[in-house]
Amino acid sequence: MRISEMSVNLDGLPPSVEVKGELSLLDPLSRNSALEFCIYKVFHCDGLLLCISQCYRIVVWNPLTGQTRWIESGGVLSRKFALGYYQDEKSNTRSYKVLSYFNVYDDRNSKIYDFETDSWRILDGDSVGRPACKGDEQMVSFKGNSCWFANEENPELDVYLLTFDFATDKFGRVPLPYKPRYYGRLSVVREEKLCVLLQQNFWSKSEIWVTSKICETNKGVSWSKVLEFDLRPHNLELPLAFLFDEEKKVVICCDRWFDENDDGYGKDMVYIVGEDNNVTQKEFGLGEYYSCLPAVLNYFPSLVQIERAGGKKRKRLDT
Repeated sequence: MRISEMSVNLDGLPPSVEVKGELSLLDPLSRNSALEFCIYKVFHCDGLLLCISQCYRIVVWNPLTGQTRWIESGGVLSRKFALGYYQDEKSNTRSYKVLSYFNVYDDRNSKIYDFETDSWRILDGDSVGRPACKGDEQMVSFKGNSCWFANEENPELDVYLLTFDFATDKFGRVPLPYKPRYYGRLSVVREEKLCVLLQQNFWSKSEIWVTSKICETNKGVSWSKVLEFDLRPHNLELPLAFLFDEEKKVVICCDRWFDENDDGYGKDMVYIVGEDNNVTQKEFGLGEYYSCLPAVLNYFPSLVQIERAGGKKRKRLDT
């Protein structure tokens, strides 16, 4: 996987996309000092990147400061990982944790890694407190907590957003505006609002819904539809991932385009579409690895100091 910095200018006509460079992380276990760590998946939270390899080695990395925290994952196959934090209101400091879980959730396989204790612990039944469900691959960090699409084993039941609160170590559910035909896609707006892209069915227009507040019970959520657009004339289905600029009412999507006449290789593309349904597209690389699909992250540089292993904290610097 390549991690690239991308600059998007929405003020121009048409808007423009430019790849500014690539980020890489050296592998400390390699005999070759120049060998890069093979990143398979990335999760962003608070300016930190949680990077996972195919053999389930994980590292928390601040690309701005270069600091890393390598974490023993146990090498358990088919696990998923998410990074989050809880904030101490008195000291105004943040403590970071990593959630580890399988695709089917129950109280026997979800674990928490705490940066302060440098250790894993199994979540008890009270923390889970719900029937088993299936979760989507795509997750986002929203105000320190993790959020992703999920549904019950019974396909007749509604799709919803599954959340994990790193302050209480508990799961929760957030209802969607309606049950979509597809899972939909999930994003955040400037770390201030949760944002979903939904389609009622294959023939419907795509809709952007946002919510700025989720109460503790996750039941009193209020969604607002802020944009509607049609991707069908451009042969675009539900994108793999997206970002939303609420001020300009513009969606930035990424997807992989396949050419059947080119040996099945795909091109990773960025699409920019607004209320007028005009689409600007930009190719940013050849999709050589089928298992690594493109994704866009709302990453922002941060001076967050990663805590030392063993509970020795580093002071958090505010920008």
